[in-house]
Amino acid sequence: MTVNLTRYWVCAIVTALIVGLTSLWVGFDSRRYQIPSSNAPYTWRNGAVSWFVCCLLMWILVFPIYLFKRRGILKRRGFKTSSAEYVVGALAIVVVAFIALWPFLFGNRLSTPDLETQVRLSLGQTLQNNPKMRNVTVKSVKLVRREGNQYDGIAVIQIRGVEEQHEISVTYDGKIYQWKLN
Repeated sequence: MTVNLTRYWVCAIVTALIVGLTSLWVGFDSRRYQIPSSNAPYTWRNGAVSWFVCCLLMWILVFPIYLFKRRGILKRRGFKTSSAEYVVGALAIVVVAFIALWPFLFGNRLSTPDLETQVRLSLGQTLQNNPKMRNVTVKSVKLVRREGNQYDGIAVIQIRGVEEQHEISVTYDGKIYQWKLN
């Protein structure tokens, strides 16, 4: 089974950036406004540090809690709070949830060029594992989607310096692919 991890990494990096940056903002903001993480008075351990660490570790839970607690405390202290901050906070939560779930909700199907690369590598590895084919090199694989999960194409294989073209059929369901030289 071959999986394209690029989308997972992109989603993970974007999620980590959002979580990291908003956690930093929570840490600095809680220090600025002296917002404790518990009902005890604000201290460095009961404020910025605990908010920051907890936000990094349990962002999806702690970030909304911080926003609600911040709003209540600032209101009691007479500060005017902007609805825009809470809209941005809610938007950040929705975006992180969406990005984190994207690969699972919408699949991780390989593009045709990525599938060609994977089939070329698999074909080359299979040929190299055959003692009679050790001098064989797969130069390229070009595929065209025929219909549904079926692809047809040409594999260019070099045998003792001579290039040969072979028809190849590939079945790919979005997770697993199988190829067959015709």
